[in-house]
Amino acid sequence: VQPAPNGDGLPPGWSMQLAPNGRMFFIDHNERSTTWVDPRTGRPSPMPNHNLPSTTPRSDLDQLGPLPEGWEERVHTDGRIFFIDHNTRTTQWEDPRMSNPQIAGPAVPYSRDYKLKYEYLKSQLRKPSSVPNKFEIKVARNNILEDSYRIISSVNRVEILKTKLWVEFEGEVGLDYGGLAREWFFLLSKEMFNPYYGLFEYSA
Repeated sequence: VQPAPNGDGLPPGWSMQLAPNGRMFFIDHNERSTTWVDPRTGRPSPMPNHNLPSTTPRSDLDQLGPLPEGWEERVHTDGRIFFIDHNTRTTQWEDPRMSNPQIAGPAVPYSRDYKLKYEYLKSQLRKPSSVPNKFEIKVARNNILEDSYRIISSVNRVEILKTKLWVEFEGEVGLDYGGLAREWFFLLSKEMFNPYYGLFEYSA
């Protein structure tokens, strides 16, 4: 932004400047704030007329060349520039010229390092052949926290916890295709906050 002339009559501690789009805004140095409203008149500053010749400095976006066919640039009421695509009848904040590789530059090339890291991550998550296909947890609803803790703490191989979780509730017939496991997580997390166990304290 550049200082704007004709600041006479402003209240003490105020100044005025031009935004990059040419619209005047006002700075209250007392409150360290800015506004479009002229404190002398109580009305917002007028929008710049881009159809008339102007010596106002333009944004760097103006150096990108003409907009694609069917596009239009406008200024929002808050001073920000947005773009209208009349072909699809949509609007956006992003300049469509930035999608041009000749302006924005070429796409990031594929990195072999990423593929190596991805394959390494998959190998670390792969289930060893020496562990079962699923980790079974059978608990009673009225004792879900103690039963779950006892079963999980009895596991002596961490690899077993990487297998599929299979939950059963005592006295209930059902196959766990994801629903029982979600219910187990919900009930377990709810029970953990039971004040009876004293796992958490209220903070001031």
